[in-house]
Amino acid sequence: PLKRVAEAAFIKAILLKDQGRDSEATGWADRAMELSLRSGSGPPGRIYNLKAKIKHLEEDFSGAVSLAKSGLKWSRAQGDGMETANSFRIMADAKAGMGENGEAWGFYEQALALDKACGPGRKIGLDWVAMGILLGRQGREKEAVRYFRGALSVAGGAGDEAAVREASDRIRGLEKPWVFLPRVFPAPLLGTSV
Repeated sequence: PLKRVAEAAFIKAILLKDQGRDSEATGWADRAMELSLRSGSGPPGRIYNLKAKIKHLEEDFSGAVSLAKSGLKWSRAQGDGMETANSFRIMADAKAGMGENGEAWGFYEQALALDKACGPGRKIGLDWVAMGILLGRQGREKEAVRYFRGALSVAGGAGDEAAVREASDRIRGLEKPWVFLPRVFPAPLLGTSV
């Protein structure tokens, strides 16, 4: 039963995060962590990743990297490829937010490789969009457009209309310089796996 209660606390934390109630979400994620430890199952990497996403939204990028590294450790130990990719993606987003583009790129590449191996088309599209944003911020628009078009293709094949819109908007944004590319990577790049 403790595992179920921990799962319920985790889901509540996700719902609160999605509502922008980050402080409450952190509290529920902490409860999920405590219950997971008490149940003897160990902390799932996804709880660390959720906490890392919240830190990212709060623009605490170093905190996000630290928590994502813990998520990476546990996700690898549990053989969870999808959550391992999420850890890499969170670290990449945070490093990009810190302006550490080289490290961000390396983490995106690792996330992309795992996502390709695990097969979730939506996550591949997210990786490509994020990599395109990173290239666009560096003034490498032509390369960025290639990544956005790749994301568009993958998202279209997966039937992910939101990702198709995101990639299309990013392409238009590079074609029209008055469209704003954010300094901080937006929350939609941080897909949550449940």
